[in-house]
Amino acid sequence: MHVSVPSQTRTGRSLLIGTLMFAASCDLFEGDCTTEARPGLEVAVHDQADKPLTIPPSITVTDGDFVERYPRQDRPGSVLPSYSFAVERPGEYSIRVEAAGYRVWQKSGVTVKEGSCGHVKTVRVTARLIRRV
Repeated sequence: MHVSVPSQTRTGRSLLIGTLMFAASCDLFEGDCTTEARPGLEVAVHDQADKPLTIPPSITVTDGDFVERYPRQDRPGSVLPSYSFAVERPGEYSIRVEAAGYRVWQKSGVTVKEGSCGHVKTVRVTARLIRRV
């Protein structure tokens, strides 16, 4: 026995399936589609014992002509759990971290990709600084 499904029901079902596929592609069920701005990079700065540094570092993040620094010129540096850069900006970054009494730490080729709903996928990096002898 064959049951015929009215075309309106098929259209409604297709619309529902299309809406669910769109929602899933935007990770709506996970809460990713928000209006908040997300950093492309979060840099934590630790010492060689993997403990957070107790003095403010100087951090420079670059991607071609793009340059972002901490501390910013308009305010003094602070010790933070991590430092955010490249807000909603995909790219391939180089990171340079300096702090008094420590060797310079550098890392290149850190790729920030665009994620769902126009947000970037935040890349977390820990710079482990070694004391100068």
